[in-house]
Amino acid sequence: MTVNGLAEELSYMRSHLSKKFKDITGKNGKTYIDEVRVQKIEQLLRYSEHSISEVAAELGFNDTFLFSRFFKKHTGTSPKQFIREAATFVTDSTRKSTDVAE
Repeated sequence: MTVNGLAEELSYMRSHLSKKFKDITGKNGKTYIDEVRVQKIEQLLRYSEHSISEVAAELGFNDTFLFSRFFKKHTGTSPKQFIREAATFVTDSTRKSTDVAE
């Protein structure tokens, strides 16, 4: 999804849509779209069995390298590292809840 695509879909001029969006949300359209994409990427990486390249393709990235670069730019970590950290968090949380139950 892009601001241009959204403007076209809603039959608005891009500049008009961008101004209205910023007036309402305080953010420009691209920033908002990027934030939503990052949230969706994190959700898919954390909870799905899809590979990084499958997640990239599902979200419209034709190039896994560009996908990884986009994700790292917005989160400070690579998709691979994010998956590792998410798995570690789940494992640690599971251990702690098991320890408490005993």
